[in-house]
Order: sequence, then C-alpha cells, then structure tokens
Amino acid sequence: MKRKFHLLLVFFLIGLAATPGGGHELRVPAVVDTDMGLDDVRALALILSDPHLEVKAVVTSDGSASPQAGGRNLRRVMQFLGRPDIPLGQGAASEAAPPPWRARSDTLGGTPLPEASTTTSLPASRDVLMKTFRDHPDKFVYICLGPLTNLAAVLTQDPDLRLRLTGVYYSGSPPDVPAPSWNTARDPEAARMVFASGVRVFAFHIQPHPQRLDAKLLGQIQGLNTPAARLISLLYNSPENRKLLGTEHSQTWDDTLPLYLYDPSLGRLAAAGGAGPVQALVAWDGDRARAAYLEILKSSGQVLTPRETVVLERYPIDPQEFRPDVRPLVTAIIARHGQEEFRAALLTNELHRHLGTYSILGAKMGIRAREVLGADLDTLSVTSRAGLKPPLSCLNDGLQVATGASLGRGAIQVPEGESSPAATFQHGTQKLTLRLKDDIFRRIRAEQEALVKRFGGMGPEYFREVRAASLKHWLELDRREVFMETLEGAR
Repeated sequence: MKRKFHLLLVFFLIGLAATPGGGHELRVPAVVDTDMGLDDVRALALILSDPHLEVKAVVTSDGSASPQAGGRNLRRVMQFLGRPDIPLGQGAASEAAPPPWRARSDTLGGTPLPEASTTTSLPASRDVLMKTFRDHPDKFVYICLGPLTNLAAVLTQDPDLRLRLTGVYYSGSPPDVPAPSWNTARDPEAARMVFASGVRVFAFHIQPHPQRLDAKLLGQIQGLNTPAARLISLLYNSPENRKLLGTEHSQTWDDTLPLYLYDPSLGRLAAAGGAGPVQALVAWDGDRARAAYLEILKSSGQVLTPRETVVLERYPIDPQEFRPDVRPLVTAIIARHGQEEFRAALLTNELHRHLGTYSILGAKMGIRAREVLGADLDTLSVTSRAGLKPPLSCLNDGLQVATGASLGRGAIQVPEGESSPAATFQHGTQKLTLRLKDDIFRRIRAEQEALVKRFGGMGPEYFREVRAASLKHWLELDRREVFMETLEGAR
C-alpha cells in the first residue's frame, strides 16, 4: 500500500486523475520510446511488468541500435513478453555517427531471442505516435529511454499535443548542462525543443550512477519464473553480455525510470534551471532499488480482470459486514493480496461452508495461475492433484472458485488415487504446475496434527482453532511465494 500511495501521489501531482474504480485499479496510460540498447530491454521488461502502467505504444529511435535492427529486436522482445498486441513504430535514420557499441546493440549481444512471427515492416514511429494520441482521449505519460527525436517531431507537427502529456520521463540530462548525457548529445536540437516546449520533464541522469546489474542481482532474477525475469536472464546468458556484469556498461541507466515510476520514494528530484518546468534526479537509493527490481519482476505485468457480480450489487469490503473474528483482518488482507484474491477466498469460504486453510490455498493457487498465465476467469482447464479425501481435497473448492474451472463446466479434473497440494493449469499452448512448497506443507500439516491431538479432531473448540489458524494463513501466506512454479510452452 505504501508504494501505491507514492505512485498515486506522483501522478496526482502531475495532474493525472486515477481511472474509475479507485486506487487499486489504477492504470496509467503510457507511451514508451526506446533506442533498444541492453538497458532499454531491461527497462521494457520492468515497464511491462508494472501492473499500474498501461502501455499504448512502443516506438524506436536511432540511437544505441540502428532503426532497422532496433525495430526487429523490439518486435522479438514484445513477442517474448507475450505483448504482440501493443502497436510498435520504427524510428527514422539519423545522420549522426553510430556509437561504438552499435554492433552489440544491433544483436543484443548475441541474445538468442526467437524470431517474431511476422516480418512485415513497422510503421514510422512518428505515425504510430500521432495515431495513438488521436485514437486515445486520455492523457499520457511519455517514457523516453533514448534520444528525444520522435517526441520533438510530433510536437513540431502538432504543438497542442503537449497538452496530452502529463509528464515526460527522460533517461538523460537537460540540454544546457556542462556535460550532457549521451541521449541528449545524440540529438541536442530535439532535446532543446522538448525541454522548452512547456511539457513537464523529469530528467533521470545522475553521475556516478549508484546502481549496477551484477552477478548477485542477476542470480536473484534468474530465480523468478516470470516472462520479464526470463527475458533478462536470457539476455545475460550470452557470453558477450555476461562479461559486462558489474562493469560500467551494466549501470542501470534506463532501468531507473520504471523503478522510479514503480516506487518514487527510491529517488529525489529537484528543480532544474532552463526554459521549461524541468526536474532532475539528484539522489538515488541503489540498495532499495535492488529490492524493487525483484519485486516488480515478480508481478510480471499481470493485472487480473476483476470478476463481475452475478446477483450481488457489489462484493462486501466494509469490515462491519463480516463476522467478529474476520472483521479486524479484512482491510489488511485486501491491502496485502488484492481485491481479486480476496473475492475468490470470500466466495470459497461460503461455498466450502467453513473457513479452512486448504480451501483458501486453493483460491490463492487459482489466482496465481491466472496471474502467471494472463488468464481471465473461465478460460483455464485444471487438473487437481489434491485427490478426493479431506483435508487436502478442500483445495479443489478454492481452485474452482478462483479460476471458474468448475465441475459443472467440466473444466476441472481430479484424478483418483492422487493426494498432493498441487494442480496443473492449461491455457492455450501453456501449461503451468503449481505445488505448495514442502516446508510450508509440512508446517501446515504439523499445525493441523497438533490440533487434532489436542482436541480430538471434533467439537467447537477444535473448529474454532482451525478457523483461527486459517484466518492467519489467509493473511500471511503470499501466493507469489508459497508455490513452486513450473511453466511449459510458449506464450
């Protein structure tokens, strides 16, 4: 909740109101402009992982990579991340000399990304931007990871478009500083034009930069099973790129922008001199940013489509509408796990007819499966490994409610003879298996056995203690941390 408060505060300060539905459903429209260096690819992975950014278009410029190679690599990256739906544009060639690292950027350092399914030419970046602004009435955040060439071009063509921008987040320095950043020096005229346009610009360039991608952080990223984390891991599986870890070349220049948008408390901005309303980054908490890097990659951009009510006007969230022992935890559960998991567990408890740990874990497992697979309700086929014997079979009720794969729909199977806290979820060509981690399973089982031994497995006191333990698990067990995740198949 703290991070969401910071996010809301920043966008309210720049004049952007939250979308309908409240802070929990906040989605900020954004356009991304990239010159497709290695740090741009990492930044794209972070941007598309932030559940509060709604990317409407991604365009390239001539910078680290050439326009043709940058466009090709962008298409491959977007397909790898499962986002081929986002409009893409290719920048125009520049007369400026290519940088010394051009060959590495053009090949992404030998990263073996699969080729995109389509090879048709991308439209011009300026045309994609103009169409995006024309087709969407919202105000935009403009995230520029390369030179400001494209934005200067559209503002020259239509100066009123500056009114559609709540802020430009730019990986570079103001143009009038003694030693401009590389992105600014690449196209200084474009930088001067944008900085003087009256658009609010947030310039991110701090020297020396206090954060680098090193082997330790990469190892932690490799432990995450999300598309964005797998992309960064693949990027540094390349021997050429691995040599850069911990060096000056692995400084997290462009990564800083999405990390700041995710948690603005990581940095401090101060007013900068010049013609326009400009703020520049003057301090950065590199240690906390490392933790944020992992946190944002864990979410991997999955925003669950909220379930609609069938006969209810709304799902209850007022603590006074709940039983006395649940009442003190309602706000904390929603804050920690989100509305969709709360609703799934709420309905599961009513269906299951008592508050139990395994039925709640089934709801958490189903929500996590939808999250990882990007699946809406009623779109998954489920094979539960929990069997048909309580208490483990209670998992099945939560799985059905959370995914919509009910017995009535014929979308869930429970093979006889099996009994483990696991399930496999099929969505298109992807198959995901989630299994409760052994240490957590042992702990829960030990707790339950102790209650049975103490109370005999029956009676009001026994069920009161089971309910109390289940409430504790509902609050404390994080669906992103308690399951082993095995994903098969391409998205």
